[in-house]
Amino acid sequence: MGREESAHKPVEPTEAGDTAEEAAREESSRVSNLESELAETRDYLQSIQEQHEAANEELQAANEEVQSVNEEMGNCNPELNRLNSDLTNIQTSVHLAIVLLGRDLTIRRFSAEAAKEFNLLATDLGRPFSQVRHNLVFEERRLQTASAYAAPRPETSRQYDDRQSQESGGHAPEVVKSAPSIEGVIAEVIDNMRECEREVRGKDGRWHSLRVRPYLTLDNKVDGAVLVLVDITDLKRAEQTITAGRDYVEAILQTTRDPLLILDADLRVHTASQAFYDTFKVSPTESEGQLIYELGNRQWDLPKLRQLLEEILPRNSFFNNFEVRHHFERIGRRTMLLNARRLNDASGRPAKILLGIEDVTEVLSENAEKFKLLFDRSPLPKWVVELETLRFLDVNDTAVDHYGYSREEFLRMSVLDIRTPEAGKALQIALSQPPHRPAERDSCQHRKKNGEIIDVELRSSEITVAGKKVWLVSVNDITERKRAEEALRRAVAFDQAVMTNMGEGLYTVDAQGLVTSMNPAAEKLFGWKLDELLGKRMHDITHYKYPDGRPFPPEECAGFRVLKEGKKLADHEDVFIRKDGTFFDVVYSSSPLYEGDCLTGLVVVFRDVSERKRAETPYERASNASLNSCGTSPGWRGSKMHKGGMSTPMIPPRTLLQRERLTCMARRMRSCFRRTQPRSSRGMINKRWPANQVSRRSSL
Repeated sequence: MGREESAHKPVEPTEAGDTAEEAAREESSRVSNLESELAETRDYLQSIQEQHEAANEELQAANEEVQSVNEEMGNCNPELNRLNSDLTNIQTSVHLAIVLLGRDLTIRRFSAEAAKEFNLLATDLGRPFSQVRHNLVFEERRLQTASAYAAPRPETSRQYDDRQSQESGGHAPEVVKSAPSIEGVIAEVIDNMRECEREVRGKDGRWHSLRVRPYLTLDNKVDGAVLVLVDITDLKRAEQTITAGRDYVEAILQTTRDPLLILDADLRVHTASQAFYDTFKVSPTESEGQLIYELGNRQWDLPKLRQLLEEILPRNSFFNNFEVRHHFERIGRRTMLLNARRLNDASGRPAKILLGIEDVTEVLSENAEKFKLLFDRSPLPKWVVELETLRFLDVNDTAVDHYGYSREEFLRMSVLDIRTPEAGKALQIALSQPPHRPAERDSCQHRKKNGEIIDVELRSSEITVAGKKVWLVSVNDITERKRAEEALRRAVAFDQAVMTNMGEGLYTVDAQGLVTSMNPAAEKLFGWKLDELLGKRMHDITHYKYPDGRPFPPEECAGFRVLKEGKKLADHEDVFIRKDGTFFDVVYSSSPLYEGDCLTGLVVVFRDVSERKRAETPYERASNASLNSCGTSPGWRGSKMHKGGMSTPMIPPRTLLQRERLTCMARRMRSCFRRTQPRSSRGMINKRWPANQVSRRSSL
């Protein structure tokens, strides 16, 4: 404002000139300043523009770098995701409890199995491991003072203790320490960079192997620890089982009364039982590591024993009761039995041989005395024969009494001298053929001193007497038995012929009423074959209804009453049914069958009286019905008058003769068996052919 007022103020002429000049100078100075400022501003703007361009270039370069970093990160992220997925899958697939800890023992990461074993939750990440409540405990154990660790390497808890003892010179004082904590073991591993493995047990009784190793970064620096928990319960139980089995075998080996040797593949003594040392009066230093053939005075150096022992391992064979008779250096003459088996080793090491030795010297002596006593007192003739010459070496008193020769005469004879020529020739033929020995069971004929020929059964066995193999022969005189068997065979054949040719029908049933046998006459009368009725209930087939069609219950059947009450039934009139369904009148008798005191069935003999029934007059039928109702029946107690006026007996005389002959024969057979058989065998003929049943069959 001051400049504008001074410009319009009137100026005096002199002063006006001066003022104009000053104004011009001032204007010029102002313009100069403005130009200077403008130049400075232009330079400043130029520098700012240059800086801006430089900044743009830097930003562009930085942007390019960021883009390249982004590209690298974009490439790294899938790889990291893949690695993370691989790690997760590995943790899930191995089914191991794995925990990653930092140097401060805080939880960085854990697997699903670890969450179960250590009771971990997702919120436990970053939490100190010492605050985790787990169920794992260490057992109390003896520890020794330890020195600094050496180079890191895996080791078990047993190796850990052994190493500590060695590093301390083997004389470190043992200290019974309480069970260490897992945190202490982890800290020790981090501090010493050494992997450690310990066995821990859960409160549920399961065993685990806790493996702790340092967590190493890529530049091999310790940045924490890795915990791996492996369930070894099955392994522990197997180890305990193996240990128990080893202790069990060791206990047996050391406590058995018979000497035992374990030989290695070279047949050197690996282990011997205490009984071996006690029996042979030797020490372990004299035996272990020695060849079995070099023990003692080389008592085991036998060619046959060598062959047997050397074949066990390559052929997986064995042998039993190999006899060794020897004068042993420190115990005298003894008799030993050897048994050997191969012991397989699952670890792949060469197999071993278990050799058992049994001292049978006293047993053989005692057995010889018992054998002599039994031999002399045997109720059967016995003798001992030399196989090469067939001469008698010894005979018992029973043989002397039975054959009539004296003992001295027997000892001057051979087996061929008491055999018939045919029997002697058969023995010589048998000895000339493999296996060149008599049969263990044989039947032949012998001749007594009085010339009587007897049938005998021989039982022979090879025995050893005074180190020599001989034959012990036991003789059973079966002459009377063969005669009785022949008589029985004839009687059975005769009885079978009678049953087959008799005109009456006959069948037998068991205690349940099931058919067991039937003769041809019964098959013809019934129309059934035995094969069709065998095992079936006879009442349900031939006696199941009355002629008027009413059912016939078994309880009303007279035959079933015989089974129930065990009483005989004679000349009972009834009606049977044929295969074609027709009825026929019969008269039958039935007797129970016994085995001892037990009723086992019944026999039924019947005849068809249909023709007679049709020929009876009404008066006769009424008379017979009256007799039956009074408990009597015709038969041999009376006779029947037919229309022709003839009196015909109901049982023909032929049948009576058969009955008498069979009764006499049964009595003779029973008498013969009582004389020739022991008491336990006498019931055989009575059981099969009782006299009362034979008599009844014939009478019917």
